[in-house]
Amino acid sequence: MMKQDGSDTDKSGELVTEIYESVLRPDRYDRFMELWGDYIDQSVKQSKAADGDLNASRTDLVDPMIGEHFNRAFALFEKMGRSDQVRSSDPVQIVTTHHAPAFLFSTNGELLAQSPGASALFGRITRAAQLQPLLSPDSYRRAAAALERLRYSFSPLSSGVLALAQDSDNAQRRSTSFLVMRPVRNTNGARLLMLMSPSIRWTERLNRLLADGFGITAGEALIVRDVANGMTIDEISVERERSLHTIRTQLKSVFRKTGVQNQVELVRLAMSLAMDHDISLSDVSMNPDLIDEGILKSLSLPDGRKMDYHILGPGDGRPAVFVHGMLDGVAITNVISRSLYRRGLRLIAPVRPAFGNSSAAEVPPADAPEMFARDLDLLLQDCGIHQPVVVIGHMAGSIYSFAAAAGPARIKALLCISGGVPIVSLSQFSAMNLRQRVVAYTARFAPRLLPTILRAGIAQIDSGTIDEFMTALYPEGTPDHQLLQETAVRGAIQNGYRFAVSQGHLGFEVDSFHVTRNWSHLVRAANIRSVHLHGSHDPVVTIDSVRNFVESHNSAELVEVPDTGQLLFYADPEAVLDRLEAMMAE
Repeated sequence: MMKQDGSDTDKSGELVTEIYESVLRPDRYDRFMELWGDYIDQSVKQSKAADGDLNASRTDLVDPMIGEHFNRAFALFEKMGRSDQVRSSDPVQIVTTHHAPAFLFSTNGELLAQSPGASALFGRITRAAQLQPLLSPDSYRRAAAALERLRYSFSPLSSGVLALAQDSDNAQRRSTSFLVMRPVRNTNGARLLMLMSPSIRWTERLNRLLADGFGITAGEALIVRDVANGMTIDEISVERERSLHTIRTQLKSVFRKTGVQNQVELVRLAMSLAMDHDISLSDVSMNPDLIDEGILKSLSLPDGRKMDYHILGPGDGRPAVFVHGMLDGVAITNVISRSLYRRGLRLIAPVRPAFGNSSAAEVPPADAPEMFARDLDLLLQDCGIHQPVVVIGHMAGSIYSFAAAAGPARIKALLCISGGVPIVSLSQFSAMNLRQRVVAYTARFAPRLLPTILRAGIAQIDSGTIDEFMTALYPEGTPDHQLLQETAVRGAIQNGYRFAVSQGHLGFEVDSFHVTRNWSHLVRAANIRSVHLHGSHDPVVTIDSVRNFVESHNSAELVEVPDTGQLLFYADPEAVLDRLEAMMAE
């Protein structure tokens, strides 16, 4: 156990403070990880001499009092829920008690709740499809697309504004011009879509943004506020005790200064300014011109679990299997997608348990790779694929690829892209980039504390500060950081983060167990040819680690790609697909 004295005691006190700060303020996650990194680094160094055998589990490196604070923080995280979850109450209760029109839909389009105001205005709605005649055509298309994304995608979905269809014969209908579309979670974490009569919590910050950005006066800002909150011109005139002519003149001035064409666009602008994060960045991976998540399908497994899988590339193309890792998802850039279609390659990408929307597996973490191997065999049978296939293991997915080759499925060869290798020495940890090393040390030497680390990281992703999370993994000055300046690559990686944490920390926790241990038994059991495409500047699995692995396994081959990092697949997809085609043809 690491002893703390002198200045170390002060650092321990600061660490305890930051443990709790990370619960309340996701923007403090980086400082928390910096302090925890110092602590766990020092603990491992002090125990190194006594830890001669890396295979012997050491989980007593942390002061029990520090561990207790971690446990308390995790309990707070669980009690608070995810950041996009409605905190004040259950979303059903919020909708049913809302004084104005409001709806709550499941991702299947089923109505879960409706406010009395919505019933009085629109009658009884049972499914989202019934909103079609009530919304403008463009707004209905966007609402339908939002439900589709919530159900099948891990692209971000920001709040939006939906315009109601005009009904000149219904005075009450004319008084409600817009609905705000907002993704929420229920108390179990399921994603839902809430539609409510517009209501923006107006702050001085919004007044300042309008004044500084557009030259909006204080009086005009009040007009923007009232329009954004659903008031008609007549109602604003009465409320402000101003003539209709004056209100219309002010509104035209607002239109001219902001460049919007109508009230719908003005509400969208106000909603954008009211958001807590940069929409232009968070919406990157929603753009269909940037990334491709393929066609999503689902397989019911014999034990009652559901396994989703994606088909990337042409549905009748030559098949290969793509196994995702911990933080990478199944989304690919459209550059990669077009290459798959051009080559006639079809990637079958199973979503492993507890990732995406696939059911979690109630097995010990140690048994997860073997369970995946059985699941993959069933998937290939269901897809009608009986000939041996090449399996791509992307990053941590390489572990599960070797497990698949050792299982019942017919596997021809393995192509590991930036793949992990068994951890056989402490030096493999110390060579990692700082953030990855801190998480790896925690998973290996203090596993009981890992859920808190993961939960705090998820809070940072949820909070809209996903760029800070990404920069910690791929610091400035690295090839990966430079590659992430490409919008499509950035969108695919961000999509992967949301995909990985959709169900919380469980999938990541299981993978962390394996990537920090010696899983050579899976390599021996697979006894299959493996080709390892690896960047010379990979910050997690160093090129030296892969060289050592290949040298000790006659069936393994290394293809070293210079001047690239962990994001090799996105940096040079043609080289990856060239190698895949060659292996398929052999």
